[in-house]
Amino acid sequence: MTMARSLLDVKTIFMNDDNCFDYLEVTRWPDVVHCLKCGGGNVSRIITNETTRERFSKKLGKVVEVRVPARRLHQCNRPECRHQFSATTGTLFNDTHLPLRTWFQAIALIANAKEGISAKQMERDLGVHYRTAWFLNHRIREAMRSAPPE
Repeated sequence: MTMARSLLDVKTIFMNDDNCFDYLEVTRWPDVVHCLKCGGGNVSRIITNETTRERFSKKLGKVVEVRVPARRLHQCNRPECRHQFSATTGTLFNDTHLPLRTWFQAIALIANAKEGISAKQMERDLGVHYRTAWFLNHRIREAMRSAPPE
């Protein structure tokens, strides 16, 4: 995978979430994917299709149909484990509803800013709401500040 040297490179290389997931997987597991729970190396890839489900909406007071996006998962094949996880599990991207390409662009903005970047500037550059930009800014800064896992 080529190295991104500018913000334009980041937008070009990581133009969709599949490219971002591929990069995360190669970076996290250079040789073979290992189970995050038991450490086993016998792991299968599962790709789910986008579906819809019926959920009760408290706001509307009735059952509504909601979209469940497609997901890229891994599952440990050891019978005693069978743990399911993704490339984002245990990272700063865990439990996010934002596209990974937005995260990668935000990281590039923070890394390239000489004096740092405000949430208002990130809001303008990424085209997201202020609260989203503020959340991205703080979560990325916290990940850059904390010590690497041992």
